[in-house]
Amino acid sequence: MTSAAGAEAGVMRLMAACLAWLCLAAPGRAEPAAPIAHWTFEDAGAKARDAVGPHHGTVRGAVPCAGRVGRALLFDRGRGDHVVIPFHPDFEIPSFSVAAWVRLTKPPTFSGILGTRFNGNFTFDMKVNTDKVHGDVGDGKRWIETAVNFYKDDVGRTGQGGNLDLERWYLVTFVVDDARKEFRLYLDGDRKKTIPYAGTPKLMQAGQEMHIGHSSGDEYMDGAIDEVRIWNQSLGDDDVAALARGAERDQPAPPAVVRPTAAMQFFEIEGRRAFLILPPTPAAGRPIPWVGYMPCLLDQKLPGDGEDWMFARFLAAGIAVAGIDAGDTHGNPRSRELFSRLHEELTTRRGLAPKVCLLARSRGGLFAYNWASEHPHLVAGIAGIYPVCDLRSYPGLERACRDYSLSAADLEAQLDRHNPVARLEPLAKAGVPLFAIHGDIDALVPLDANSAALKRRYEELGGRMQLVVPAGQGHNFWEGFFRCPELVEFVIEAATRGR
Repeated sequence: MTSAAGAEAGVMRLMAACLAWLCLAAPGRAEPAAPIAHWTFEDAGAKARDAVGPHHGTVRGAVPCAGRVGRALLFDRGRGDHVVIPFHPDFEIPSFSVAAWVRLTKPPTFSGILGTRFNGNFTFDMKVNTDKVHGDVGDGKRWIETAVNFYKDDVGRTGQGGNLDLERWYLVTFVVDDARKEFRLYLDGDRKKTIPYAGTPKLMQAGQEMHIGHSSGDEYMDGAIDEVRIWNQSLGDDDVAALARGAERDQPAPPAVVRPTAAMQFFEIEGRRAFLILPPTPAAGRPIPWVGYMPCLLDQKLPGDGEDWMFARFLAAGIAVAGIDAGDTHGNPRSRELFSRLHEELTTRRGLAPKVCLLARSRGGLFAYNWASEHPHLVAGIAGIYPVCDLRSYPGLERACRDYSLSAADLEAQLDRHNPVARLEPLAKAGVPLFAIHGDIDALVPLDANSAALKRRYEELGGRMQLVVPAGQGHNFWEGFFRCPELVEFVIEAATRGR
């Protein structure tokens, strides 16, 4: 080979090496490498499993809720909720990218998204404040920069700066590029700020813990976090934009929930047990439609195996199921207040839709119709399985009055405030659809005094009610009551229309 040819070959090798470096370091690679850690929060348990590696975490207090994709975790600052992830050598890196979907539920005051400043300081954190998204980056011994921020005026191409709205999902991405010596900050895939630096950053070092939902000290999150990912390289502009566009993960459909009542998540509201069953694949970024089950008597297995067939179909349609054990109190005012507290919890903190479709079994009708008549604007529909609609029919005023802290005579005088069949006008005016299946030989909760009377009165008021009457059936466990296609169709249509 001539010297000229050798020199030319050397130049070509140098150009190829430079091109390879540029493809690695420059913002805008078309296909970023897979993350080294990815917490999806689909577990709905005490573990936050890493979907791509061994970096599993422990959930401390945070609860499952509707996510940007599938499920997320909901964090309460007042309770110090967070996720703990132990140190791993994979995280002792100078160039890295961290991305997380965040939905604030309260005005932020240094609301932590992620931090590694535990059992040691001077590494990394990211958080949200009133007017900015804020970060700190260090080298493990000292801070390199404590104002890795973009502010409300850093609006980029989208017009959205660092003052994040409540109850909206945002993708927050921090890129630490040690080759270029710059921090790049993004919101929803749009670069908001580039900050140069000197030094060698470190995401984490031996002995530390990583926390999600907590950045440092009392900097806990009030809100939901989903799809937290870490890369051991600096992502480019096109990479981050692709993350924002590609919120739906390419994953196989989850298996059907065969026994939904075995998948209940339990929690407490004002000292009463409540449950929630989330669908496997809720619609991304949208409130989850839901069914409120009544009566919820958990010690009596209500709901129980008998409801699994229905619940499985609701879940498959993307509909959650929830309830609160207010006691066997025949729909008294306190039980209605408790359901209001449940509704508030689920709709303001856990991502469920404002309107609920109520499902009343037997004496749950007293609970459902009374609550609905007081909150018609929050009701998508009411379905009943031989529902009690009149206190006089069941359990009778002499028995029910004790739950209402009234005498039988006083309860009778106040039936317009407590008796479902007398309280239908608000529902009719709001156009709330009703459905019931009720046997024609029901001796405990007679058809004519309950569902049939309700239908007659509701239609007089201009309301719409569908009533299915199976012949020869009473107040029993006949499979047709709990595997009723018409009921399932009604609930799915009402719940999904009402969100």
